Amino acid sequence: MNLRAILLLCLVPALAPADSFTLTVGSYQKGSSPIHAHTWLVMVRTTDDSQQERLCVSWMTASDRVRLLHGPDSGENWSEARTLEWAEKIGAKVTTWGPYPATVGLWNRACVQTYALASGRVGYVALDGRYRPGATNCIHAVSDITGWRLNTGLAYGERASLMVLDHLLRTMR
Repeated sequence: MNLRAILLLCLVPALAPADSFTLTVGSYQKGSSPIHAHTWLVMVRTTDDSQQERLCVSWMTASDRVRLLHGPDSGENWSEARTLEWAEKIGAKVTTWGPYPATVGLWNRACVQTYALASGRVGYVALDGRYRPGATNCIHAVSDITGWRLNTGLAYGERASLMVLDHLLRTMR
């Protein structure tokens, strides 16, 4: 059994057929600098008795300081609240898309990704092309939950977040 299968069995609670799932992709951006741009994902699982469980993938450097031309730093998966507080603190424009219906498969993969990010084995690096999968940026921390790599080129902020949203939605068709 591979590591992902084991993680799914250990981490994901029993899902009832009536559970529903949504995803929302968020972005903040201040000006034209990629240093002040971010992409994140929020998924919500709603049970048949209307209980909700939220999951957020918002991968950032643990130091709060994004450095473009620098190797991997320690990373930290921020909560949705912390992400929005930081955007407000730096005066960034926040944009969200969703919620969109999602699948249990995407929920499961997002659970695995949050576990992997929390494990300490994945670093944060803004320009991650040569460092993945050992270190990644916020864009690919979200898009990689599909299991397929997304090439965003030099996109960041809103533009990259829209690419991520399209990537996630296409995997569920």
